[in-house]
Amino acid sequence: MESWDVQALMKDNVLLYVVNADWYFKLHWFNRAMANIANGYKVVVISCFDTPGLSSELEKNGIECHHIKMSRSGINPFFELMTLYAILKLARKIQPDIIHSITVKPNIYSGIIGRIIHRPVVKSVTGLGVIFSNESLFFRTIRPIVTNLYRIAGSSRHGAFVFENNHDLIFFKRNNITDSQSLYFVEGAGVDPKRFFPVRNAFQQDKKHILFAARLLKDKGLDTLLTALDALYIGRQDFVLNIAGIYDSQARNAYTPDEIEQISKREYVHWLGHRTDMENVIGESDLVVLPTRYGEGIPRILIEAAFCGVPVLTTNVQGCNEFIENNINGYLVTPGDANELKGTLEHIFENTDEALLFAERLYDKVRYDYSDEAIINKFSAIYRTLHQEIEH
Repeated sequence: MESWDVQALMKDNVLLYVVNADWYFKLHWFNRAMANIANGYKVVVISCFDTPGLSSELEKNGIECHHIKMSRSGINPFFELMTLYAILKLARKIQPDIIHSITVKPNIYSGIIGRIIHRPVVKSVTGLGVIFSNESLFFRTIRPIVTNLYRIAGSSRHGAFVFENNHDLIFFKRNNITDSQSLYFVEGAGVDPKRFFPVRNAFQQDKKHILFAARLLKDKGLDTLLTALDALYIGRQDFVLNIAGIYDSQARNAYTPDEIEQISKREYVHWLGHRTDMENVIGESDLVVLPTRYGEGIPRILIEAAFCGVPVLTTNVQGCNEFIENNINGYLVTPGDANELKGTLEHIFENTDEALLFAERLYDKVRYDYSDEAIINKFSAIYRTLHQEIEH
């Protein structure tokens, strides 16, 4: 569909995003929000705006912001009902044409609210997360509750679920989450190829630069990586580990600044902090490693590494194993297995030509389907479909 036709269809429509973390919206959804504004939408965001200056920055770009208190990991029924009511009250005031929610709690809240105010809700499932992969008593107890709440969120006539990997989509089908809403697969968050692109071949520095870049959660597998590298460092010192990340104090299994400071005392570790120039950080790396232990959507760092032509080593978990084909366009290891991770790192260090070949294949995979433009176009098509369903 031509751009003028999209603008005519969307003109004066209000798109409401509901997301539980303001920094997450800025990192993963800002480009899509700006594209929707260019296509004629008024864009509004409801979130917990606790990052200093971020709401002002978004509003300067034409995005209307509303702050609410929202706990990402809490399960206090009274607080959750208050959060649901706060979003409902704002949604009634904003009167959106489409609600787009992101991650578990916003998806459930917004699905319920969509039923109440008769608005279609696009629910982005960016990975099933620790709820469906962690086998602790707590997560096994709440898993069926979350599944049933998702069924309520998907029970209205108009709406859609969007997945970043097919495993999660199949899970929803098998568990009969919804029989009235469409299920879509969209390849990740989208990357700007003008920012992220191959600038050099890896492994041309005196030391091999390994990059771990993620939210600083223990389930992301940094501990496994450190165990592997500690063992590797005994026999060879020709590598450094650069760590970049965002502290997430609300998460149940987050690293503290003190813990990261202790980790950084290792001779081979360089702490980079929170970086906004990831294209430079990745471009200076020889290998991106994400040894995550839980199901992801498709981790953005892996897509960005692919666009930069940097080899990728990750784990055989949902999302990652759909993006990376082991020993074809990257490397997969068993989550939590430090010995296997150490062996794979040694293999890569001794077979850098193979790693570079895999990186070329991964770049060929992402260069078109995973670009900002491709992802934005897919969401625009979903919005158009929902508009047309309502009109008819």
